[in-house]
Amino acid sequence: MSRKLIESEIWENPPIHLKVWMYLLLKAQFKPYKNLERGQLVVSIPEIIEACSYKVGYRTEKPTKSQIFNILEWLRNSNEASDEGYTNETMIETMKTTRGMVVNVSNYNVYQDPKSYEQNDEWSVEESTNNTMPKRQAATINKNVKKELRTKEVIKDNVAIAPVVSDELFEEWWNHYAHKVGDKKKCRTKYKSLLKKNKHEEIMIGTKRYKDHLESLKARGEFAPNPKHPYTFLNGENFKDEYEASQSGGYDAPKTNHPDGFDW
Repeated sequence: MSRKLIESEIWENPPIHLKVWMYLLLKAQFKPYKNLERGQLVVSIPEIIEACSYKVGYRTEKPTKSQIFNILEWLRNSNEASDEGYTNETMIETMKTTRGMVVNVSNYNVYQDPKSYEQNDEWSVEESTNNTMPKRQAATINKNVKKELRTKEVIKDNVAIAPVVSDELFEEWWNHYAHKVGDKKKCRTKYKSLLKKNKHEEIMIGTKRYKDHLESLKARGEFAPNPKHPYTFLNGENFKDEYEASQSGGYDAPKTNHPDGFDW
C-alpha cells in the first residue's frame, strides 16, 4: 500500500472511512480479470458491513447501512489528486447491478502501483527527480484511458462499466417485461445499444408506465391491445412515451409519434 494514503484527505476522517476505503482498494482487481478492469470490483453494502465489523470483547460491532452509504457517497464526491496535484477526480465511481454495484477506483495506480511506493531506505534527491516524470506520464496515461472509456459510452451511473453489468441490467428489464416473445438475444443487443444514450432506471420506469397503462385499460373494462413485442418496444423506444393519468386513476393513451401505436 502506497504512503500516498497518509497524504489523502480520508486520513483525517473517522477510522471507519479509512477501513472502507482500504477494503475497496485491496479487493479491487490488480489486473484485468473476466469482465472487470484493473481497479474495479463488484461489491455490495452488506458485504462491506461484514468486512468492516470489529470485536469489542465478545461482542461484534457492525457499521450501519446508513454509515456505509454515507461513506460511499463521500468517496463518490470527494476530489483526490491523482498524482503531484496534476488532476483531480472523485475517489470512486459506482454503478448499480443486480448483485450490488461495480466500483471503479479512480487513480488506482497511485495507491497500488509499486512505482508510487516510497522506499523505507534513503531516497536521494536525484532519484526523486528522476522518478517524477514517469509518475506524471503514468497519471496522464491513466487519465487518457478514462477519457477513452467515456467516449465509448462507458458513463458513470448510466452505461455498464463491464459487459457483465449490461447483461444484468437487461435481465432485470427482461424479467420485468411481461410479454416475453421473440429473439431474446436480439433484444439483449438492442438493450445494450439503448444504454449508450438512456439510463437503465429511465427505461425501467417507462416500461412500468406502459405495463400499468395496459392493466388500467383492462381494469376499466376498456379495450386493451396486446402488449408490444419486446423488440418492437425497445426499437421504438416506447419507454419514452408519456401516459396521462385519467380521472379514474388509470392511464390514457400515450402521447407518441410512433405510427404503430400499440400494435405489433
